[in-house]
Amino acid sequence: MGAVTMAETESLGIPLDRRTLAMQLADALRDAILQGKFELGAVLPEARLSDEFKVGRGTLREALQLLYAEGLIEKEPRKAWRVRKSSDKAAWEVV
Repeated sequence: MGAVTMAETESLGIPLDRRTLAMQLADALRDAILQGKFELGAVLPEARLSDEFKVGRGTLREALQLLYAEGLIEKEPRKAWRVRKSSDKAAWEVV
């Protein structure tokens, strides 16, 4: 018996998560922000987050870029990522 192909796996009804690791990380960070685990204006320290989630900085930065594109966080040039200072209503509208 050979290896199971992608088409065969899908036909078995096995759910596959097709999102990249960065997308999954962005989802986790978004949830944490919306749940208030990070205060408005809080710095998102790359070193601590990459260690906590056990991902490389490149993957973390990709996730942060996704959240930046959504308007949930902001980037200070050559400094740090911060949770955007906005109302809860604005954050929920983004999601």
